[in-house]
Amino acid sequence: MSYLGIDIGSSQVKAAAFAPDGECLCTAYYKYEYQIPEANAMELDSDEVCRGAFECIRECAAKVAQVSPVRAIACSSQGEAFTCLDADGKALCNAMISGDSRATADIAEFTEKFGREKLYRITGHTPSGMFSLGKILWIKKNKPEVFAATAHIFCFEDLLSYRLTGRGFIGYPLAGRTMMFDVVRHRWSDEICEAVGVKSSMFAEALPSGTRGAEIKIEVAAELGLAKDVCFVTGGHDQIIGAFGCGAHEAGMAMYAAGSVECAVPILGKAEFTTELMESNLCTYDSAINGCYASVGYSLTGSNLVEYFMREIVRDEARDYGKLLDAMPDEVTDLYVLPYFTPSGPPYF
Repeated sequence: MSYLGIDIGSSQVKAAAFAPDGECLCTAYYKYEYQIPEANAMELDSDEVCRGAFECIRECAAKVAQVSPVRAIACSSQGEAFTCLDADGKALCNAMISGDSRATADIAEFTEKFGREKLYRITGHTPSGMFSLGKILWIKKNKPEVFAATAHIFCFEDLLSYRLTGRGFIGYPLAGRTMMFDVVRHRWSDEICEAVGVKSSMFAEALPSGTRGAEIKIEVAAELGLAKDVCFVTGGHDQIIGAFGCGAHEAGMAMYAAGSVECAVPILGKAEFTTELMESNLCTYDSAINGCYASVGYSLTGSNLVEYFMREIVRDEARDYGKLLDAMPDEVTDLYVLPYFTPSGPPYF
C-alpha cells in the first residue's frame, strides 16, 4: 500500500506517493498561473486548481496501482486563500491568495473596532490584509451578491476534501491561517464570526493534522482510479507540514524553506502569546505535532521574484534557470533588491 500527499501551492499542485517506509514511489505536478484582475489582486481559479489536483491523483494512482495501491490521501495547502461556495458546492468566485492586498483597509477598520490584542489572543495572528478574515470582509463589501449566496467558506485543503468526500475537513495548522480560528480552544471563533457576519458552520470541520476524515466518494474514487475505501486524512498549512516532513518534529527545531514564499518555521513546545511576538507580527498557531505550536517568519517575495527577473529582464519565457546560473559571476555584486514586489511578511506587514 502507499500514501498519497497533495501539495496545493500558488503556482502548481504537486503530488507524491510514498511507501510505508518513506520511499517515494512516484510524483506528478500540474502548473497554473495566478490572475491579476485589478491592482493589488492575486487570484487563482479554484476549479482549475481542483482539476489539477484530480489529475495528479489520477496519475499517481495509476503509477502505483499494480505495486502499491493508494490507501489514504492527505493535503498540504498554501495558507489564507479560500473559496466561497454556494449551497450546491459551486464556486462563486476565484480564491484570493496570500499576495492579494485588496483587503488592507478592511482589516484595519475591523481591527480598530474589534481590538488588535484581543484578535491576537484568540487567533495567534496579528492583522494583515493577507489573511482570510480581511478577504472575507472585502468580499462582503465589494461583492455582496457573492457574500449573500455563500454557504461554505473553504480553504484549498478543505475544498479538495469536499470535492473528494463530500465533506470539508481542515487541519488545525491551516485553520489558524484564516484568523477566524481560536488556536487555543481549537474551534471557529463565534465572536469573530459574529463580528464579520458569517456562521461558524460555514467553515470546514477542523481536526488535528493526521486525523482520518472520511472515505473518498465511490464515484470519485472510480474516476480517479482509486479503491473504494481510500480515506482523506487532514494535513494543514504547507509551511507547517513541510517543517514536519523535513524533520522539525519537536520544540527547538526549525525549518528554512525557499519557494514562492521564503520562510522559517520554528517549533514551539506550547502556545506563546507575548507583546514582543505581537509587535513583531510573529504568529503562534498549531504545528503538525499534536500539542505543539509553531511560528513563521517569511517573505512573500521568494522565488516569484526570480520568475519576474527571468520574464521581464532576461525575457526567457522557457525559464531556463540552468542557463541563468551558468551566466552568474562567482563574486557577489553590490546590487540589492528590497523584497517588496509583493506584500511583506514579519516584522513590518
